[in-house]
Amino acid sequence: MNLAEAFSCTDLSSKASTFAQRNFIEVVRHDEFLELTIETLLKLLSSEYLCIEQEFQVFEAGLKWILYNPSERRQSLVQILECIRFPLIQPTKLFNCIESLQDFSLRIGLGKLLEEFDPKKRAMSLRSPYSKFKIEVTPRHSARKYMVILGGYHRAKSGRWHEVRPIADVYRFDSFNRIWTPYPNIQYPRSGLTVVSVKGFIYAIGGENELLLYDNVEVLDPLEMKWRDGPSLPRPLSGHNSCVIDGFIYTFGGFIGSEVTDNIIRLDPDEGKWRKVGSMPTQRSNFALTVVDVSTYRCGQYPQHSVQTIQRWTSQVQLKITRVGIHCRWLSRGADKGLECYNPVTEEWTQLARMKHSRGCFGMAAIGNNIYAVGGARAGRDALQYVEKYSIDENKWTTVKSMGVARADPCVASINGLLFVVGGRSASHGHTPPHTLDDMESYNPETNAWKDEEPIPTHRCDAGVVIM
Repeated sequence: MNLAEAFSCTDLSSKASTFAQRNFIEVVRHDEFLELTIETLLKLLSSEYLCIEQEFQVFEAGLKWILYNPSERRQSLVQILECIRFPLIQPTKLFNCIESLQDFSLRIGLGKLLEEFDPKKRAMSLRSPYSKFKIEVTPRHSARKYMVILGGYHRAKSGRWHEVRPIADVYRFDSFNRIWTPYPNIQYPRSGLTVVSVKGFIYAIGGENELLLYDNVEVLDPLEMKWRDGPSLPRPLSGHNSCVIDGFIYTFGGFIGSEVTDNIIRLDPDEGKWRKVGSMPTQRSNFALTVVDVSTYRCGQYPQHSVQTIQRWTSQVQLKITRVGIHCRWLSRGADKGLECYNPVTEEWTQLARMKHSRGCFGMAAIGNNIYAVGGARAGRDALQYVEKYSIDENKWTTVKSMGVARADPCVASINGLLFVVGGRSASHGHTPPHTLDDMESYNPETNAWKDEEPIPTHRCDAGVVIM
């Protein structure tokens, strides 16, 4: 970027700027970022199109640039702070970072300049009556996150066991404005499907409508906002799971007719063909998935043995690891607490810490280096409120605050450091079947508290969820 601007290469400079915005987190890791001029840095940090998970990452980037040469760059501190949207940053996290700085003068300067956001002074009612900086509370355009939920099935409170209606409805949740809006319906109502996103395209993969299994893959074009048929699965699947690793869509296990498969198949979206790339140790079905950042974790089910496992893959090409957590959602003979780690490079299994509560039919998502097991069921008809947190660093489970509503088979996802739980099904009472839910809750790990959110317009269970 510096070189392109120095030689007035407008087109090259524009392309470099676009690349830096789209790959901001990766760009910040490289030495070239530290060599940026203050003018180029300010232009980058103030961009509406930084692809970030949270605003705190912009603060960290600006701080990293200053600390590379603090004696000369300290004078640019105020200019850099003006690019950052502090109301969007968790105050405790912000000031923990500031207090950990070894540079004394920078620590004092930041503490003074940002005192209006200091939770300690806010508690003592000493917050400044005016702001030193422009208060921007709207997330950057490319940082806004949407949760898309599609498919599933519906059963009313007064419904009978057989009165299950597959759903074609699709809704998008705006995580900033906290509202649901309709999205184009999928062509084929289904539950037990998986949903992933690649380059802005949403893929709805497999699933079932009552006893009919689908090999169909539907793709939503973000420009035309229409669903079209995508590359069909080799065979109809339900109860499988899918994730995206290095731009490829991987699908694991599931039902093929009355049989459970151990297949791992992969789709290259550009080529449009599915290929078998491996096998799981045993056949399994009905598990869910969450992507973390650097490693791949999977918690699945052996239908014959009712065992939950966590496995880990390493991407040898990229020399990085993508974490994927896959949880068991239905157990034929109850739930288990087991947790294992599998490395496909060495083909070794590692026994990990066991959960405190046995559960099946639960949701799982990751925030940072923690994986959360949410709700679930025991003996098939129960519904649980329990939530546990697994620390990847410590290999340890701890219990966190329970949800307000007991639920099994919910949609679970993480957005901007919060855990969202949507829908699911209630417990059954006697001969009364469980009914599907429409309510949503969010969990804040910083405060260990749950908050009621806007309900989804159509209550559902066993649906697909993806973050855009």
